[in-house]
Amino acid sequence: MYENKNEEYFTNITKYNSYWAGFIAADGYVNEDRNTLSISLSSKDAKHLERISKELNPDYKLVYANNRFDPSSKITEVVKFSITSKLIVSDLKKHWKIHQRKTFSLEFPAGLSIEEKKAFIVGYIDGDGCIAISENNNKIYLRISGNKLFLTQLCRFFIGEGLVEEENIYTDKTIYVMVYGGRTAMRILNFLYDPDIPVMHRKWANYQIATSFRFRDYNLWNDSDVALIEKLYGERSLREIWKSHYCDRTYESLEKFVSRKKILKPGRVRQKRWTEKENEQFLIAIKNGLTIRDIRDKIFPYRTCSSVKNQKRKLLNKENR
Repeated sequence: MYENKNEEYFTNITKYNSYWAGFIAADGYVNEDRNTLSISLSSKDAKHLERISKELNPDYKLVYANNRFDPSSKITEVVKFSITSKLIVSDLKKHWKIHQRKTFSLEFPAGLSIEEKKAFIVGYIDGDGCIAISENNNKIYLRISGNKLFLTQLCRFFIGEGLVEEENIYTDKTIYVMVYGGRTAMRILNFLYDPDIPVMHRKWANYQIATSFRFRDYNLWNDSDVALIEKLYGERSLREIWKSHYCDRTYESLEKFVSRKKILKPGRVRQKRWTEKENEQFLIAIKNGLTIRDIRDKIFPYRTCSSVKNQKRKLLNKENR
């Protein structure tokens, strides 16, 4: 019936089929016993489903049906695509670790290039992610759902690329969710977005809005910034560099960038040891309920946030002994 099936579509890894693999990892279902791949979406996303349908089977006609599987869902009509192919099912498992019971055991694929990993993540976001802008403060958020193993590996990839400093995963009922907001979210999205990838436009609309307007200056730091900071840091303090060259960004973002890139080499610029007087001031501030940010900004503006955080931990540990 379907003579034009493209069963070798996932045989050789590209960033394009990596995108669809990510989408399938989030929203697809693989039956290894029957060698079938199926995808069901809300009918409003039919055009997006048509894209992969044309890639895998140009003759296939999408099937529309009532959403009888989840009566409580707001989605009343779904559109479905399915294909039977032992090779497709095998390639998805081989290259992207997509298997029949992936919901609670999916892993982030390791054997891909950076561009292929980025495309895979974009596809996964289009399936199980959300890009939103808060109505209260116009802050952009990136939220990705999945199992704990997958999200932990994804966070570690972001950490390795210098996009985030730590994992930010929490449990939401029966699933795990990774959430980043503001500049961190924009840094991740700037890193991932590729205009050549066939993204689901409604998912990325808020990113386009953020890029065009309020967050237009939220650009990635680059190698030229590293070179400039390394050149100036011996002559000026970090705050002076910020005031003269990066006042369009927050001082905290400059601190984080310098820390991530390890620009402050050991012995080049040393933090002064905390004095007894400073420790006394610190303890009084803690007892008065001041936050780390307040303590740094109001009492120790000449120290980094990291130094203040570490000192607070040391003082509290000493007090509790």
